[in-house]
Amino acid sequence: MTSEEWRPGSFTKNFSWGSPEYGLRVLHEMIRVGFNGNLEDVPRSQFRDRVQGSDRPDYIALNFFLFNKSVGGVDHIIADELVFQALTSEHSPRFDKLALFAFNFSYVGHWKGAAPYQRRPALWAFHYVADKVRKAYSWDTSRVTADDIEFFIKNDPRYTGATTRKLATNLKYLYSIGRLSEFASQKVERWWVDALFLALDRIIEDRAAHGKTTTES
Repeated sequence: MTSEEWRPGSFTKNFSWGSPEYGLRVLHEMIRVGFNGNLEDVPRSQFRDRVQGSDRPDYIALNFFLFNKSVGGVDHIIADELVFQALTSEHSPRFDKLALFAFNFSYVGHWKGAAPYQRRPALWAFHYVADKVRKAYSWDTSRVTADDIEFFIKNDPRYTGATTRKLATNLKYLYSIGRLSEFASQKVERWWVDALFLALDRIIEDRAAHGKTTTES
């Protein structure tokens, strides 16, 4: 089990998501290009080569949204539920909410050169949603601001990064375009099932990478 060490990593970089109405379309398009439309695991290096013309930092998608694993000593990106939805459906709010769930769930596997904390790189976001948005605010997302995010992160001893402001503003924008405000819907939505499959995909892969089976505690 990884320690609770919160670091911003490359999330402080500008991913250039575009206008708010685009949602997470940039990520949707990057996945399609990186996998070349094929629903099968792809070498991480090949994914990077394919998306290098996008003029966006590929490590945001690779290190925070997708799942990495080693196959025969070669780093791969797995074709999990998030990739399945990107390849089989046009960009939609359903994809955006699934992608934001993947980010907050924060299971991204391991690749050569990755630090231990990068296995779960966005625990600061996970805990902000779990501890503040859900518990303290009862899903009142009108209270989610960059200042509130920064205060939460800056005052938690688990956060070891040198900067908080850029992380906070980036996260606030991501929550806006990823439709965090719709997560508390009382209506059953299809993306909930997608999220369940994604979580299972990643937990099983993560446990397997650490020599565990799904029946072990």
